[in-house]
Amino acid sequence: MAAELTPVESYENDKSWVLDRKRARLHEPHVAPVVALADRIAAERRLGPGAVPYPDPDHAGTRARVLFVLSHPGAAAPDTRFLSLGNPDSSAWLCLQHCLRTGLPLDAITHWNAVPFPIRGKTPSDSEKRQGAPWLRRLVDLLPDLDIVCLLGAPARDAWPLAFPTTSRYRVIIGPSPGPPRINHRGVKEELAATFDEAAAAWRARVG
Repeated sequence: MAAELTPVESYENDKSWVLDRKRARLHEPHVAPVVALADRIAAERRLGPGAVPYPDPDHAGTRARVLFVLSHPGAAAPDTRFLSLGNPDSSAWLCLQHCLRTGLPLDAITHWNAVPFPIRGKTPSDSEKRQGAPWLRRLVDLLPDLDIVCLLGAPARDAWPLAFPTTSRYRVIIGPSPGPPRINHRGVKEELAATFDEAAAAWRARVG
């Protein structure tokens, strides 16, 4: 039997058994409701299981205090079938490094996409964002301990008021997308770092 890795170690090792271990845990109570939601979205859009990425069981799932909302499934998602900081792409790695730097624990956070299903173009259309918004609200309904929402990028900023047209009880923090090409613009990396600083500070204030 392969030795267990810590969440951070698993992100630093390209081992197929790491993904197998994660997939074997998708029934666990903290992720199973989100897995069911992802499968429901996929079924309604006539997509196969995993086309809407699953939550990483090494993250908080329904126990999340902090939710990061991104744009749409990235290039790595079809291969791993996870929305995870362990995915082999630059956006995930950058966000992981900021979590480690700020002390924001992986078991306090979860992720979702403003448009949770695969999109037709390079960026989500207005129609796709409208279609994604009800699913964002249903995801939030599964997170009873949620305090802080980080909207990373324009699609997330656009989708949030569609999902919550009136004031919500959550602390909402707005930041840039961690993905290219936006992240390569002048000052954007610093803006993203400040977003994680604010999220970690807010989380520490809430948990004491």
